[in-house]
Amino acid sequence: MRVEAEKKSGGIIRTATTVFLAMSLLLLFLSFIDIRLLLVPVLLFVTAAWTYFCWTPVAYEIEEDRLIVFYRIGKKQFSVVSSGAKPSSFPRMPLKLWANGGLFAMAGTFWSRQNGTFYAYLTTTDPEKILEFKDSNGKSIFISPASSD
Repeated sequence: MRVEAEKKSGGIIRTATTVFLAMSLLLLFLSFIDIRLLLVPVLLFVTAAWTYFCWTPVAYEIEEDRLIVFYRIGKKQFSVVSSGAKPSSFPRMPLKLWANGGLFAMAGTFWSRQNGTFYAYLTTTDPEKILEFKDSNGKSIFISPASSD
């Protein structure tokens, strides 16, 4: 069954994206003072478009023993041993091991004392919209589908 990711971002994801875009616009405005400063916002926009926007989860496919996370470009597969359930708790300030921690999404590998190493592929941090799966290694996988059915 394929389900779309939550479209409305919230929490830290919205804040990080807003701050990034505001800083980029400020640098773009400053480039009118000195044209050499134009290189900085151009590089920021290219970096954000490629590494963050394209790595935003857009859909999830859930089968009996498999979870597939679809990005704008590409996908990632997991062997899951438990079906999706509301998590008892979601780590508030996880450390990013290999991840995007808030620009357009929260996607990648994280660590927290509470959960150890875990994966998150979220477009919102609203606890009511997050589901937790367990992979074959016992690691948690958090996703944020538009509908938790």
